[in-house]
Amino acid sequence: MTARTYGVDRRAKQNDGPSRKRGRAIAPLAALILLVAGACCDRREESRPRAAPPLVNPANVFSVDLQDGFTGVEVIVSVDNSAVYRGTPTTNPVLGFADSFSAEARANPTTLRLQCPSQSVDISEQIDLRKGKTIGISLASGQLRLLQQEHGFGYD
Repeated sequence: MTARTYGVDRRAKQNDGPSRKRGRAIAPLAALILLVAGACCDRREESRPRAAPPLVNPANVFSVDLQDGFTGVEVIVSVDNSAVYRGTPTTNPVLGFADSFSAEARANPTTLRLQCPSQSVDISEQIDLRKGKTIGISLASGQLRLLQQEHGFGYD
């Protein structure tokens, strides 16, 4: 009795020997090597020195407390024509405090601008940071009131 094979090319089977199997095993290994090499390149880029952030001049850093008169409408505060605060503060009537933030002036004296677009308020004031690094801002009837002192305000 003779064994017959249908649809199978015996030559293809003979070429499917150990060298062809090695070729199949090398492909995933090569992909792994490329992946690891790529990761190494990324690490080298991370270790390169990056540009340092701009230095902060402590002499020009100050804090601002938004105090009385803020009713939850949009407020924009700018220092030297750069917006440093945007929010909708609401004054706690018991404390007389709404919100606070820190900013840095480019120079001294500096220009502090407060805007409340929905109330058509746009007020600018020149401040001298040598007189104090804590600024209290209150708003009453579209008028800005600034309090400036060396140390923070107390709220109880």
